[in-house]
Amino acid sequence: MTQPAILAVGTAVPPHRYNQMDICEGLSPAFNNRRAPAVFRATEIETRYSVLETTDWLLENPDNETRLARYNAEAPPLGIRAIRRALQRANRTPDQIDHLIVASCTGVDTPSLDVYIAGEMRLSPYLSRAAIVGMGCHAFLPALRQAIHAVQTHPQSIAVVLTLELCTLHFQHDRSLKNMLGSALFADGASAAVVGASFNGGLRLLDGLSYSEYQTQKEMSFHPGNRGFRIHLSGRIPDLVRQQTPPLIERLLSAHDLRLSDIKHWVVHPGGMRILDYLEQALELEADELQYSRAILREYGNMSSATLLFVLERLEREAQPVPGDYGLLVGFGPGVTIELELVQW
Repeated sequence: MTQPAILAVGTAVPPHRYNQMDICEGLSPAFNNRRAPAVFRATEIETRYSVLETTDWLLENPDNETRLARYNAEAPPLGIRAIRRALQRANRTPDQIDHLIVASCTGVDTPSLDVYIAGEMRLSPYLSRAAIVGMGCHAFLPALRQAIHAVQTHPQSIAVVLTLELCTLHFQHDRSLKNMLGSALFADGASAAVVGASFNGGLRLLDGLSYSEYQTQKEMSFHPGNRGFRIHLSGRIPDLVRQQTPPLIERLLSAHDLRLSDIKHWVVHPGGMRILDYLEQALELEADELQYSRAILREYGNMSSATLLFVLERLEREAQPVPGDYGLLVGFGPGVTIELELVQW
């Protein structure tokens, strides 16, 4: 069977970069809660990006139609930037794309984002497309598996996976601690992966595992409301991740006669610093093994499904894995859902 691989990754952020505490100050009239600065500092995030020029638009508390119109205007050009960057690094051109899979939970329309992007990029009208909506932070890995199946079925084909989130459009006027935490964590960004057969080189995609605990679906959610989407983050999430992830990793690795010590590179979704701390403890990792996840969270915030490829891009650039190194991609999302992908350089 054909071995699929990530041939290249590309990322993009909007032009507006904010210091974390400036965001807190700008949104403080809507919070009306003196605990907000402490919540924002506790995330350890320093900067985030947004498609919004100022926070004033959010203070007007626009309705959902207005927010989604902004999403539909801003998302395609941002996604195209990420795709073009990935294609350039893979030495491919847009006319070589056979499959396009787009994942996003922060906007919805019909026709969907994949159609708009395909049209703007003048991709083939015979393009195979898929849109994954509503999965949240872990959506990259399910989207990646669609690309894997496409390449396994057609070994000469090229698939592009795009993850794009404009989380800042959905800020809520709510003084609750949980809402302030969501407002302090999430940011905007896009990332793309070019996937092809491993005979072209790249990061080989060996095997994956998906797990969702159906009894804890309400612990993490993102529901549409009349004025944007309302996020709910339970304080139990770090504990759930700590409890559930290690046995899942062991299950995946044991199927390949591997141990934790065989994993040289960790690409973990930085849902929050506390999640990373708990996972590091549970897996007994060295202090620097999740450094790239922490760096991306500090510099960009949590960009939901787009974040994992930012971590992979940073790790490949700075750690410079050597051929034969094993790595593990780890995603977390609503449910709580945990996604794993075993890879090898």
